[in-house]
Amino acid sequence: MSDGMAPPTGGARKGDGRMAGVNGGRRRPDAGRVRSRSRNALRRAPQGLLAGTFAVGLVAAGTVFGAGTASAETALIFGGARGPGIPWDQITNRVGRGYYPNANRHIVEYPAGMVYGRLPDKLWPGNDISTESVGDSVDIGARNLKNALQGTPGQTVVVGNSEGALVLSEALARLSQDPGARAPEGVSFTLFGPPQSVTPFSHSVLSTLTPGTYVPLIDYTVRGPVESQYDTTLVVGEYDFIADFPDRPDNFLALANSLVALEYLHTETSYSTREDVPPQNIFVTVNSKGATQTAYFLPTKLLPLTRPLRDLGVPNELVDQLDGVVRPMVDAGYSRNDYPGAPATGIDPVARANVEDWLRQAGTGLSELPQQTPASQPTIKLSQTDQANIEKAAQGIKLSPTDQANMDNAAQQVKNLFPGIG
Repeated sequence: MSDGMAPPTGGARKGDGRMAGVNGGRRRPDAGRVRSRSRNALRRAPQGLLAGTFAVGLVAAGTVFGAGTASAETALIFGGARGPGIPWDQITNRVGRGYYPNANRHIVEYPAGMVYGRLPDKLWPGNDISTESVGDSVDIGARNLKNALQGTPGQTVVVGNSEGALVLSEALARLSQDPGARAPEGVSFTLFGPPQSVTPFSHSVLSTLTPGTYVPLIDYTVRGPVESQYDTTLVVGEYDFIADFPDRPDNFLALANSLVALEYLHTETSYSTREDVPPQNIFVTVNSKGATQTAYFLPTKLLPLTRPLRDLGVPNELVDQLDGVVRPMVDAGYSRNDYPGAPATGIDPVARANVEDWLRQAGTGLSELPQQTPASQPTIKLSQTDQANIEKAAQGIKLSPTDQANMDNAAQQVKNLFPGIG
């Protein structure tokens, strides 16, 4: 799938399978420079990418995303799923503030149904936790979005988080075919943690499905990408199960890590700022309609898989060392890490010794449990990709630089650390 492809969108029940045009893009080289593509592209580019060397006159000419005109800007906010016990209003009020701190904010109502939708009605009639399905919620939300957009004058940014981002995707698809849609000048869309999108850095969970696939659990039909006339920003948090699904799902360590990330960073991505994203993690493309798509890939400092250990009080220095062992194996679940010249992620001998000592100390607390014989000890199965690379290394077959860094180094050391792995 091309890097220049617009974000995929979904339909409530019947997908139309539309595919976007393909346009190339370039990674942003630094915080103060964007490569010139065309006068139209420069005119429409996000102000957040025009800081520094661009003239004030260009910024005033009509940029959409930045804070320079935020005082006169209205933000229409679509929150994520709203379920029992979720402080939905409180969470939604924080969405996108880091990107549009001075905008006049208006939360747009829609059902925001939970993933399980009306399934509880079939299991426990008379329950009070059932909601609209995701598909129905997205359909209603897209209609509400169009009405809100038509009724909002001046600079307007539409912001969605999680399921709210799916509403934006559906609305973008409909508006791209609507001759009565509001003109694109002065309008932009920002999607945090989008469930269905493809960027140069990531693939979301729904984008792994073929367009036209109906997902019964959420009453939703997957669509193909749609080329929009509106400038669009996608903000994706690293390892997020929803927006950054492992494209090698046979790597079960990466899959488990992404599931844990749902708890720790899916919603928090919408609380971030542009300053949290390094320049090399920003990518701008321009489509045939002259609209920009800007992808922000938010790095995750702490590995989600080991965050529970920190919450339980395990010293950070020990968890950091454990992360150094596990993270390369998790990263192998994402093809974006397969590039020549990848730095080796070797484990410092002292750090490994400390991890071994910590594991031995943790094991003393289990001394009273029945001891298993070596033949019955559980083993951990590596992914097919990782196992194949380790076997190649054992046979003396030359591996790619990334495989050498991620597998021959980290995986072999983990095998030494945990003899049961194999």
